[in-house]
Amino acid sequence: MKPILVIQMQRMGDLIMTFPLLLWLERRYPGREIIVVAEPRFYRDLAPLGPAVRYVSLSDLQLILDREYSLVINVSHRRQGAFLAGKVRAEEIIGPYLDLENRLYIRGDWQLYRASLVECNRHNTFHWAELNALDVIPLADVGATLWPEPRRLPLGNARVGIFLGASQDEKRPVASFWIGLAQGLLARGMRPILLGGPAEQDLGNRVARGLGMPVLNLAGKTSLDQFARIGQTLQIMITPDTGPMHLAAWTGLRTLNLSMGPVNPWETGPYQKGHYILRTSMSCSGCWSCRFGVPRCTQTFDPDKIVRLVVEVIRHREHNLAKMTFPGLELMRSARHLGGFWLDALAPGPEDPSARQALDRFWHGVWKWHFKACDEEQARGAAAGLVQAFPVLVKTMRARLVSLCRVVATHGGRTSGQGDDLLVSSAMPCLSPCVSFARLILENGNFARSSYLSVLTLLERILSLLE
Repeated sequence: MKPILVIQMQRMGDLIMTFPLLLWLERRYPGREIIVVAEPRFYRDLAPLGPAVRYVSLSDLQLILDREYSLVINVSHRRQGAFLAGKVRAEEIIGPYLDLENRLYIRGDWQLYRASLVECNRHNTFHWAELNALDVIPLADVGATLWPEPRRLPLGNARVGIFLGASQDEKRPVASFWIGLAQGLLARGMRPILLGGPAEQDLGNRVARGLGMPVLNLAGKTSLDQFARIGQTLQIMITPDTGPMHLAAWTGLRTLNLSMGPVNPWETGPYQKGHYILRTSMSCSGCWSCRFGVPRCTQTFDPDKIVRLVVEVIRHREHNLAKMTFPGLELMRSARHLGGFWLDALAPGPEDPSARQALDRFWHGVWKWHFKACDEEQARGAAAGLVQAFPVLVKTMRARLVSLCRVVATHGGRTSGQGDDLLVSSAMPCLSPCVSFARLILENGNFARSSYLSVLTLLERILSLLE
């Protein structure tokens, strides 16, 4: 049997978020060899902790090109990944690839949708782990996967991991925050353990000095394998959005994700069930890139509130979380809904959903229906909350969608591919998901008449849900 090739040349967290895809491929294609192209600095340590696949690096290019594949799935954003996907001999390609004339194309509806999220992910509620897979793995298979709940340790164990770093400074708290958090844990009889990679060694030293009392500081002193073993002894790990957070969740360590800066926990939060996420309730939360010099969302995280949350979780009193208040923050827990990843709100909020929450559910239903992952009735159910609660907004959306249809119909008869500003004049923020996706449909179809017809079909479907 011809092997399957998966291309994932991003960072550690992206590789770990590819593990579910690799597991689903093993189950759907039993006995088929799965080869993963990735960065050696990541897969060397992660290979023993993930699915039993064969890893190779791009330096093994000739070895990769000598094989023929039944399926190639490129989930990498790097151009080298698209180059490789276009060069290999394969029966089917999913994801970005370069053709013989060095033009970039994307195969797969879900992969095209994922690409449309760049700078436009405000209302996306699909996790990256599932977006990697849904073009080849049915949602029913995804939903049938039973992920174990994070382990619970005896109450006498009071060890709490604090992972200090992230790939971007905007995604992690400053040293003074970590010092206040560790002091609060110590005051309540907890034993904080400072964790981090080599890049966090200096920060770990600053936090340890700032505490003024002995604390176990392992930042920059452990391998990934050792980190995973240490995690077996911890009650919970408090962490920003970072690769080790995904590794912790994968290995069964409960995590509290402090989702701050330009990250969206719907996309990159802990994927398995039963993990906690705190994010700001500011309207710009989940942004792709922060427009402020210093992200304002980082200032809403209160160490004292987080310590109280951790104490309730460690003492197995999660039922008390619904009684707590987190001013300026939203508390959520990773779960499953209609077969896919979901975030359940835990802390009390307004009785009625906000427009943003209603739009999140609406667009979730739109894409599942449009990509044949659910029926029309389910999509209408997702749209009902928006239609009933925000009729004025829906009326405006319908008018703009009709305007978009006219623009597309007008341009559809032209042969030149001038689409850079197409649809923008009629767009509004709540319609940005379909505008971004529609522009990619046109680009991916070389602005052929068939691509305009595809966009019209999408717009008409959305209009039908807003009746």
